[in-house]
Amino acid sequence: MQASADLSLSLSVDNAAPLEGDTVTYTLTLTNNGPNDALGVQVTDVLPIGMTFTGTSGSYDPGSGIWDVGNVSVGATPTLTISAQVEVGTTGQTIPNTASISAFGQVDLNSSNDSASVDITVQ
Repeated sequence: MQASADLSLSLSVDNAAPLEGDTVTYTLTLTNNGPNDALGVQVTDVLPIGMTFTGTSGSYDPGSGIWDVGNVSVGATPTLTISAQVEVGTTGQTIPNTASISAFGQVDLNSSNDSASVDITVQ
C-alpha cells in the first residue's frame, strides 16, 4: 500500500489594499496533517501580472514560481514568505495570487485543500 498524507496550503498577504510602489509580503504555509511524512513536496506560486518579485525567505525560484519544500514530517508547517512590489499602472485593479501544491510523491487524502488564493486591490 502506498503511503499517504493530507497536505494543506494556505496563503495570506500582509496588505490587501496597497498603493502603487508598495511592497507586500505573501505568506505560504504548508501543513502535513498525516498520517505519513510527505516526500518531495513542491508548491507553485507564480507571481501575478502587476507584481515584481523583490525577495523571499526560502528556496523559491521566482522564474518558475516553485518553492522546493522537500520532505515534510507529520505535523510540520513549513512557511515561505515572498515579497513583491506593486507595479505602476495598477491603481484600481484587483490582483489575485494563487498557489498550489504541484508535486508530491504520495497519495493526497484530501486534494480540496491543495491550493489557496488571496487578492489585493491597489488603491
